[in-house]
Amino acid sequence: GCEFHQKRIDAETDTHRGEYDFRDPRMGATVIWPFKEWVVDGNVRSRYGADDPVSGDNAQKAAHATGFLCQKWIDMRGENADRVLADKNMPILRYGDVLLMRAEALIELNQNLPEAVSWINQIRTRVNMPAIKVASQSVLREKLRHERRIETAFEGLRYFDIIRWKIGDQVRKGKVYGARLKVVSENMDNKYMEERFWEDKMYLFPVPQEAVDNNPNLLPQNKGWE
Repeated sequence: GCEFHQKRIDAETDTHRGEYDFRDPRMGATVIWPFKEWVVDGNVRSRYGADDPVSGDNAQKAAHATGFLCQKWIDMRGENADRVLADKNMPILRYGDVLLMRAEALIELNQNLPEAVSWINQIRTRVNMPAIKVASQSVLREKLRHERRIETAFEGLRYFDIIRWKIGDQVRKGKVYGARLKVVSENMDNKYMEERFWEDKMYLFPVPQEAVDNNPNLLPQNKGWE
């Protein structure tokens, strides 16, 4: 039902993945996919060759390779031979995260939902994404969680969001696939990576056995780790 579905199919060529077209701009700023062009000042410097059998990026030779690379935090201009001199500052706490935390608190309290929506839309407007509208608590909760996943990708926050929201059984369980790769299949099937499992006991780490043994008051083990 997506209005861009057919446009993505029409954009597909032997050296272009149409499925990545007409997406949230943050996707292109975050992920490198097969055949994606490295463009600096309007000039194409190279193309990611995950599907090239003679390329060092050949994902068929590396079982752990998904066919995707991370672009966020990378010096894409390549002006510094020494990458430690690149002008990318790793944030400790980012303003966008603060806005989303505030929005999440209001949504979970089911209070002042228009304000929560305004904070989310401030982030979406920055990247020219359409604004969301005020809706029910359950709808806005899903909107907020999607926004955090997109906005804070590769910032080390996703694991803690999963634990806080208790959604491990939904997002950390099942088969995991990478990109569609010709080197894996001429039919361009998605590359199978692994099957993950989840048990609710994993919301907490086990108490170290040494700590249990050394506690005269019989420190209890976390549920499921006994």
